[in-house]
Amino acid sequence: DIEKRKEVFRDLTPQAIKIFNERYPNIPKISYASVVYNSPVDEMTWIFRKLSQWGKDVMPQDHDGFVPLESQYWGQTLGHYQLDHFSQIGLGPKMKYQQAKFESSMKQILDFLTIQTAPNIR
Repeated sequence: DIEKRKEVFRDLTPQAIKIFNERYPNIPKISYASVVYNSPVDEMTWIFRKLSQWGKDVMPQDHDGFVPLESQYWGQTLGHYQLDHFSQIGLGPKMKYQQAKFESSMKQILDFLTIQTAPNIR
C-alpha cells in the first residue's frame, strides 16, 4: 500500500510539474505568483515527518513535508517561508510557534491579489 501512496509524491516532483506546465502553458495577461515553503524534517508536524520517511526515495531533500520546494515555484515568487504543509494553511500543533510566519505569508498573497485586482475594481 505504501508503494501506491508514493505515486502522490511522484506527481509533485519537479519533473512531473515540468510536464504539466508544458501541456498547460500559462495564459497571457494573467499574473502568476507563488509563495514557497520548506521546513527541516525534524521541525515538521509528526504526519509530515512520517510522509518524509515513506517518500524519501522519491522526495527531494528540500520540501514542506508534502511538496518539493522546487515544484512550488510558479510565476513571481512573493516569499519563501520555513513552514510545513499544515502550518502554511494555519493548521497543526506547531501554529503557536509559527503564527508570525503564517501571517506574513498570507499578507504576501493578499497584497499580490489586491494589486492584481485593483485595476478591475470600479
